[in-house]
Amino acid sequence: MAVSEAVSWSLGKLPDPPIFPATEALYGGARVEARGKPGDGAQPYGGWSDGATGYGAAKFLREFGVVYRTKYPSCDLTEYSPERARQFGAYGCGGQGDNGRLDAEAKKHPLKHVVAVRSWAELCAAIESGYPVTLASSQGFSSTRNKDGICEASGVWMHQMCAIGVRHKKNGAPDDLVCILNSWGPMWCGPRENKFPHDQPDGSFWARRSVVEHMLEDAWAIGDTDGFKYRDLDHGGWLQPPQASRKASPAKLIADTFHIAF
Repeated sequence: MAVSEAVSWSLGKLPDPPIFPATEALYGGARVEARGKPGDGAQPYGGWSDGATGYGAAKFLREFGVVYRTKYPSCDLTEYSPERARQFGAYGCGGQGDNGRLDAEAKKHPLKHVVAVRSWAELCAAIESGYPVTLASSQGFSSTRNKDGICEASGVWMHQMCAIGVRHKKNGAPDDLVCILNSWGPMWCGPRENKFPHDQPDGSFWARRSVVEHMLEDAWAIGDTDGFKYRDLDHGGWLQPPQASRKASPAKLIADTFHIAF
């Protein structure tokens, strides 16, 4: 969501750089509200296991909306909390006893335009128009980028990440590649030197098309508030150093760097 809104901001559709969504709320909504239950019951309907589906997250965004990482009357979501994520995952967005208050906040920011992506052509069409694609799968990767910025397929993860860029082999890439942004911190995938371009977001990596095509069973493109309309993007501009200082918001830096793919 932050990527899609960052693109809108970079095109002048939003007055200010967006702030990030609160992942705990989306996680709880995907596990509880998306399954047709309220998030306020005495029993933990979502249970205490880990994980949520991409479908559940997409359904919550469409039927409820986005909760941002800020302070609300019912709770302070400024900082990520693993314990809060577990509570929300068990009882739904807002947690036990919230009485629907955080669901009401989500409904102030509905995201009606979330669609399934099931092919390489659909993935490229979405990303190259500035619409990110979430990838929920069991595909794992190595924890270090190689000299081309690629993390090779390795192991099994029950995990969801976000595809934000495309490199095509015909333009000089070692393979058709997808840039995937992970959520495990800026230093997760190794040396900052192994990047393409040099200002590639920390914590992201390139994955081969042959791998990503097997990750599209539960993949979803995130549209703008007015859908998936054509957006006139400069597909060469992202190779230039961003004009913003590194003190800018993370969403702004994402917009500067990855609102285009080539």
